[in-house]
Amino acid sequence: MQKKTDYLLRYSHNVFTKKKTTYYRFAICALLFLAFFPLQYAFCLDAEDAYLPDISLNNPPDNEPLKQLFHVAEKINDPVFRFKALVEISLAFQEIKNYPMAESALLQASDIMHKTKESIIKNIFISTLVDNYIKIGRPDKALEITKDIDFPDSRNDALINIVIGYIQQGQYEKAWIVAESINDVFSKTLLFHRAINKLTEQRAYAEITKLQDMIENSPPAIRRLTRVTFNEEYYREKENNILSLSISKSKSHKIKTLINLSRQSVSSEDNAQAEHLLERAIKLSKYIKAEQVKDEGLAKIGLVYVEMGELNKAQETANSIRIALYRSEVLAAIAIAYAKSGAFQRAIILTDGIDVIYQKNNALAQIIIHQINAGQEKEADQLMDSLSNGPSGAYVYPTVADYYLQNINYDNVAKVCGKINNQFIKFEILVNMAKKMQNNKDIQSSQQRAFKTIMDSIN
Repeated sequence: MQKKTDYLLRYSHNVFTKKKTTYYRFAICALLFLAFFPLQYAFCLDAEDAYLPDISLNNPPDNEPLKQLFHVAEKINDPVFRFKALVEISLAFQEIKNYPMAESALLQASDIMHKTKESIIKNIFISTLVDNYIKIGRPDKALEITKDIDFPDSRNDALINIVIGYIQQGQYEKAWIVAESINDVFSKTLLFHRAINKLTEQRAYAEITKLQDMIENSPPAIRRLTRVTFNEEYYREKENNILSLSISKSKSHKIKTLINLSRQSVSSEDNAQAEHLLERAIKLSKYIKAEQVKDEGLAKIGLVYVEMGELNKAQETANSIRIALYRSEVLAAIAIAYAKSGAFQRAIILTDGIDVIYQKNNALAQIIIHQINAGQEKEADQLMDSLSNGPSGAYVYPTVADYYLQNINYDNVAKVCGKINNQFIKFEILVNMAKKMQNNKDIQSSQQRAFKTIMDSIN
C-alpha cells in the first residue's frame, strides 16, 4: 500500500509539474498530511452505525484528573495553546473511550477555530478537528467544518479523510456523495486509491464494484492515473528494476554489505569477525570521493563499534567524519554508552563535541537518566541545572520528567516541571500523568499534591 501511495505522489507530481502552483500545492498537502493521524481499521459491513464508538454516558470511566485538566484547558488565555490543550484532552478521553467528553473538548476547540482569523492557522486547526471527529465516529461533524477551509486543496484533503471515515462506519452512500464533490484530478485519484484499499480490507465487494464504476465514469486523466496506481504488474517490474540497480559492484555498495555482515557477526557474538569486516570497510571508504556517501558509511561503522563496546575505535572513526550530522550521531551514541557503563564525567565531556543540537540533547537526557538509575540523583540535578540557560533544557527536562512519570515518581515529575518554561509541554506531561492516575484507584496524597502543583503552574 505504501509503495502505491509513494508512486502516486511521484507520478502526480510529474503530471502537474508544468503548473505554476505545483510547489505551493504540494507544500500545503504535506503540511496538512502531517496534522493527520492514521485511521483505525474496521471490518463490519452491515449496520450504518456499526463503526460508531459506544458513546453512552452510563457508567463512564473514573477520570477525575482528566476532568480537572479539562477545566484548566478551558481557562487558558492564549487561543493556540488552548486549542492544542483541548485537542490533547480529547485524545486522552478517546484513549479511555469516554467519547462524550472527547467530543465536548472538540466542540470547544471548534469555537476557537471559528474565531481564528489567520488562514494558515485556521486550516491547520480544521485539519486536526476533522481527524479527531472521524476518530470518535462523527464524520458528519467533520463535514460541517470543511466549509470554513479557505484553500481548495486543503478542503479536498479533508474531504478525502471524511469519505474514508464514512467507509469505516459502513455509511457508503454518504461516502460516495462526498466523493462526488471532489473534482480535482490529484485528489480524486488519491481518494480512489485509499477507498479501494479500505473496501478491500472490509471485503465490501458490492461497494468495490460501485467504486470501479465511478472510476470508469471519471475524466480520462483520473482513469489513467488510477489504472497506473492499481497496476500490480507495473509495481513488480518497478521493484525488479530497483533490485537490479542495487546489485552493484561499487565500493559504496560493498561497504554497505560489509557493515551489514559485521552487524550479523555482532549478533552472533563473533566480534573478531565483525572487527575484521569493519576494517575492510574503512579501507574501502578511503577510495570514495563523495563526502556524504563516505561519511554516512563511516557513521554506520562507528555505530557498530559502539554496539561492540569498542568505544575508542568508535571515537577514532567519528573523528574522521567531516559532516557534523554523521559525526554527531556517532559521538552521541558513544556518550550514551559511557553513561551506561557509569563513566558519567567522560560522557558529559564528550557531549561538548556534539554539534547537532537534537543529538546532543538526546545524549544529555540519557546521561541524566542513567545517573538517576545509578543513584546519583544529586549529580543528575546539577547537570539539569547547568542546562537552564541554554537550548538543551527545553528538550532534556521533558524527557527526564517523562522518565520519572513512567516510574510513578510524581514528586520528581513536579520538581522537573518546575524547570520547564513551555506551558504546553507541561500540559502534555499533566495529561500523561492524569491517564496514569485514572488507571490507579489508590491515588496517594503525594500524587495528588504533585499533580496540583504542576496544574497550578499552567496559565
